Amino acid sequence: MIKNILLITTLLFLFSCNSGIMNSDDNNETVAAVNSPEYEYIQLQVKMHKAYTLLKAFNSGVLTQEEYDKLKEELI
Repeated sequence: MIKNILLITTLLFLFSCNSGIMNSDDNNETVAAVNSPEYEYIQLQVKMHKAYTLLKAFNSGVLTQEEYDKLKEELI
């Protein structure tokens, strides 16, 4: 039970970090920001962090092999 709560809390935290860029009111700035190399680098860093968090959860026993594989495929 505690493992599931920890997993859900971690995933909610990770997904909430990405919402700042998508809430912009100016579409031109959003399109330019999405196409910039800096944005792509940030997105790569976020994916790497999520993958590392999934691996840590799997290694600690929070996730089963099937859950880990499914979440990893969704991420990649």
